[in-house]
This record gives sequence, structure tokens and C-alpha cells, in this order.
Amino acid sequence: MIILKSTLTVLSFCGCWLPPSWSISFSKRLVYHLYTIFVALIISTLAFSQAIGIILNEDVSIDSSDDIYIFLAEGISCFKMLSLVINRNNIVNLISSLKQEPYKPFNDVETRIQIKFDNWSRLNTQCYSFLLTLSVSYFLSTSLLTNLKNKQLTFRVWLPFDNNMNNLIFYLINVHQAIALILGAMLHVALDCLIFGFLLHVCCQIQILENRLMMISNDNKSFLRLCIRHYDCICKFAYNVNNMFELMVFIQFFITTSTVCFTLYQLTKVSPMSLDFFKIILYMCCILMQIYLYCWYGNLVATKSEEIAKKIFEINWTTLNEDIKTCLLFMTKRTMKPIVLVVMKILPINLVSFVSILKTSYSAYNFMQQTDVQ
Repeated sequence: MIILKSTLTVLSFCGCWLPPSWSISFSKRLVYHLYTIFVALIISTLAFSQAIGIILNEDVSIDSSDDIYIFLAEGISCFKMLSLVINRNNIVNLISSLKQEPYKPFNDVETRIQIKFDNWSRLNTQCYSFLLTLSVSYFLSTSLLTNLKNKQLTFRVWLPFDNNMNNLIFYLINVHQAIALILGAMLHVALDCLIFGFLLHVCCQIQILENRLMMISNDNKSFLRLCIRHYDCICKFAYNVNNMFELMVFIQFFITTSTVCFTLYQLTKVSPMSLDFFKIILYMCCILMQIYLYCWYGNLVATKSEEIAKKIFEINWTTLNEDIKTCLLFMTKRTMKPIVLVVMKILPINLVSFVSILKTSYSAYNFMQQTDVQ
């Protein structure tokens, strides 16, 4: 069974995961590396031109908030691709470790547990991909209906030549922006679902550990040593995932707070029931779902890890000898402290943080509204 297969497929399309079958051939590796460079250039040039356009905007009649919330999403996709490329070897090591002891399933029960969580991860990737595909499709379709008719670009950007461009250049730039938008959305799916998948497999390993705890007996002391080592490895795995992506998640949290603020502000500038209104609503739903899933899965890891101590007390202690009881007491004391993922040592990934982000975004939105009125 290939762990996180659907997520790795999306990573391959994004240019961040060389397919194993291509690694043997030099020509295929070269083609894929060139494709990676192509993807990086496409999304980075759009984000760069948007940033320059926002900075150099001298037309006071144009509201830059519409440009900013789109630029934030495209800009963070560049950081996500950079994070994926830099951490590729670490990602390979994490996925490979799940196929080795003590993570590797020992029996059919544990295999079914792993399959269940991997199916959960695949369903998560499919649903998340559908939501972002819906948002991107609606965004591009509304652009085709309105902007092309008026010969306007999908995004307002800075261009190194006169805006009075001919039709060929105009359509080429529109194609570039559409491809960059699609690739940017795919990068969001790739990194987000990879992190969600890793967190799901932390929960999977906790459930496998709980199954093994029930097998401890006086005649089977090796399972006690295995459980202790397994718990240490689970903590190490969660720490490695947190350490690998904590900067990216911190940036994601910060960008989400800003994006929600700007989208709320933008909603007050468009008429209800218009195409732009529904475009912004759909976009904000994607952003909120994105950050909610980070917090929900982080909260799930903490909740699942708290259940280990409860599971230890479900063991039939009366039949165990004193040495095993002593070891279990020490293990219980360790497991009473949940596995909490914290980004940059200041922000825990849980549902409380999600509520805090919403409150901060709304406070910033109120400030913008008051400033605008004044």
C-alpha cells in the first residue's frame, strides 16, 4: 500500500514530487526538473507582478484591497512550493518511516486501522481539491464573462510595457494568469493535504498503539517494550512534522488573518447577489476551511493522545506482575501530557487558535471600516 498516494499524485502535478518511475531515467528526471522550474516561474512572476502593481498603484479611484487578498493567496503558494522543494528529502524519510517498525502494522487489525486512516486522508484530499477547484473555476468563469469582454486582465498587475497591448499579448497574459491561478491552488492542496495526512497518520499510530496496549501480559512482555518505544516514535514523528512545517503554518495563519479581513472589507464594496459577491464568498469559504482543517487536525492529535492514558487503565492490571505495573505507571505519567503541535513556540494548532484568528480578523476589519469612514 502506498501511503498518502492521492496527495503524492497532486504533488507530482505541482512539480514538487518526482514520480518514482521517472527517477531511473536521466532524461525523465531532466524533463521533470525543467517542469518544476516552469511551475515556479509561472506562479512567482504572477505574485511578483501583483506586488509591484499594488505598490505602484497611484490611481486613488482603484481600491487595492481587491488586489491584496488575491495576491496574499498567490504569494503564499510560492512559499509553499519552496517549502515542499526544500523539505523533499525529509518528507521522503517521514513517509518511509511509516513502513518500518514500530509504525509498521503487525497484524490484520493494525493493517485495517492504517487502511482506514489512509482512506480518510484520500477522501480529505478529494473533498479539499473539489472545493478549491470549484472556487478557481468560478473565479475564471466570471473573469471570462466580464473581463475579457471589456479587455481587462483577470488580475491587475504591473507590466513592463504599455497597457495598450495587442490582442495576442493580452490573451497570452490572461493564459499566464489562469495557469498561475490553477497551479497556485494545486500547491495549496498539495502542502495542506500533506500536512493533514501526516497528522492523520499520527492519530493512526496512536490507535495502533492502543491496540497493542491491550495485548500486554506477563507472558508477552516484549509488547510492553514495543509500546514504550512506539510512543516515543509517535512523539518524535509529530515533532518532526511540526518542526518541518511550523514556519509555513505560521505564515499561513498570518496570511489567513489578513485575507479574511480584506475579504470582509471587500464584501462591503460589492452589491449583494452579484457575481463578485459570490466569488468573494466562495473564496472566503476556502480560506476559512483551509485554516479550520489545520486547527481541527491539530486538535484531533491532542485529543487522541490524551486517550492513551485512559486506554492504559483499561488493561487488566490484576493479572500483571509488579515490574510491568511499574512500567505502565511511568508510561501513564508520560502520556497524560498530550501531543500539542505549536508553531514558532507561540501558537498552538487547535480550535482555540481558530477562534482567535476569527476574532483578530474581525477586529482588523472593524478598524479598516472605521478608518474608511473617517
